[in-house]
Amino acid sequence: MNQGDLFMRAAKTYQSSEEPERLQATAGSYWRAMLTVAVAVSVAATAGGAYMLVMTFLNLTVNRSEDGPVQTLDRAELARAVAGISSREAHFNDLKVGTSTIADPSM
Repeated sequence: MNQGDLFMRAAKTYQSSEEPERLQATAGSYWRAMLTVAVAVSVAATAGGAYMLVMTFLNLTVNRSEDGPVQTLDRAELARAVAGISSREAHFNDLKVGTSTIADPSM
């Protein structure tokens, strides 16, 4: 069927919308188109998810931390980090206990 005939048939169907038997062809075409789109989207989503899953499984053994160089522990740097965390914790606890210095604007 050529494109001109298809558009002429659709125009005739639209013009005679009071005749429901002519709308059956349009409804069938619409249903097939929607079903095709839904199946295509489902297949694409499934294929994309499967691809990502397989690529994740293949990349699991690429970068293992066991195979990397051993990192040495610098005690001075560790002590600075622990002191920084402790000072932040103390500051946070002071803020929790302290009262608000902002005046209430409704008064």
